[in-house]
Amino acid sequence: MRYSDTDMNWNSTQLASTAQLAGVLGGRERILALGINWYMNRNVRMMIGDNIVRVSKGTAALPDRDSQDINILGVRMQFAN
Repeated sequence: MRYSDTDMNWNSTQLASTAQLAGVLGGRERILALGINWYMNRNVRMMIGDNIVRVSKGTAALPDRDSQDINILGVRMQFAN
């Protein structure tokens, strides 16, 4: 299990002399990763992972205007000698 919270904004302040923003409004990304391993025998392993992703991006006035939820499921099988 893993949790990641990333702020992708950089220097997102408003300039006093103009109505423009300085810096980058990259948004925010939160990821919850869950995984499980199943060892079928000593040579075969099956791995299942699920990433639950929420990306929020918008403007300074509406920071969560463009948000997106993504669910990524991955299954792998490993063989070893």
